[in-house]
Amino acid sequence: MPEKTKVFKEAYRVLKKGGKAYISDMVLLKELSPEEKNNEVLICACIGAALLKEEYIKNAESAGFTVNILEEDKDIGSRQYMSYPIESLKLELQK
Repeated sequence: MPEKTKVFKEAYRVLKKGGKAYISDMVLLKELSPEEKNNEVLICACIGAALLKEEYIKNAESAGFTVNILEEDKDIGSRQYMSYPIESLKLELQK
């Protein structure tokens, strides 16, 4: 999603050298179908517009950050999101 790429780039720009940012977001573990991506319920549940985990991390790295994965909740999909392939990802980003 272009907005997340812009956010990572702007966060990198404003941080001092050695600065850190902490972020928590929902990421996909596998691609959704076009119908799922456009489903209003899934969009409202933070699933429909989520990025693939690899793409999300690549976007942060492309902005210049060193990425440290702090926590991954891979079971949240089965507990709260109708078993969709999604996880809660917590990152430390360092400039």
